[in-house]
Amino acid sequence: MKHLIVCSLLAASFASAQPGILTKDLLIKYTPEWKGERFADGRPKVSDAILKRMRTVTLEEAWAVVKQAGFPHQYEDGWYLIHPDKVLVGRALTAQWLPGRPDVHRVIEAQGKVDGRIGGQNAWPVDMLQPDDVYVCDHFGLKEDGPSIGDNVGNAIYAKSGSGIVYDGAVRDINGLKELENFTSFVRFYDPSHHFQ
Repeated sequence: MKHLIVCSLLAASFASAQPGILTKDLLIKYTPEWKGERFADGRPKVSDAILKRMRTVTLEEAWAVVKQAGFPHQYEDGWYLIHPDKVLVGRALTAQWLPGRPDVHRVIEAQGKVDGRIGGQNAWPVDMLQPDDVYVCDHFGLKEDGPSIGDNVGNAIYAKSGSGIVYDGAVRDINGLKELENFTSFVRFYDPSHHFQ
C-alpha cells in the first residue's frame, strides 16, 4: 500500500472547478494562522527552505508532527504512485469537483467566460499553479469516464509547477505521465477512458 500525509501545515488554497474559486479575502479568512508571505491571490506561500527541508522528512516523522498539532485526519493509504522512488513535496493548490450536471456546467462555463478563463474547466486550476505547487484534486474517486488528467493536462501541470499531483480519481495516458521525470503523483486509479461531461 502506498501512503500519503496531506500536511495541513502547508496551507492550501481552493481552486474549485465547480462551482467557483475562493476570493483572496476568503483564502485569507480560512487560513488565519498563516503569518508568512502570501501569493497575490491570497494563498500562503510556504518558504522554499521549508519545502527543501521537507524532502528529507520520513513518513513517520511527518505523521507524528501533524497528529500532535491536532490534525488526526491527514493520513490516507491505498494510492497508486507515479514514480514511487521519488518524494512529493510542495505548496498545495486544491481543487474539488462535483458530479457533472449540464445545467450547473452551463452556469460555470458562463462565469468562466466573465472571469476570462480559457480552455476546459479541468484546466482552470492548472492555470493558477506556481512553481513548486502540488495540484491536489478531489475528483470524488471517479474512475470510468472520469479521468480529466492525461498526458496533455499532466504536461501542463508539470510545466507550470515542476511537481506532481494528489488526485482522488483516475488518470489516463499513464505511459505519457511516466515520461515526466519528476511528475511524482498519488492517484487512485488508472483508466483509459476520458472525462465525460
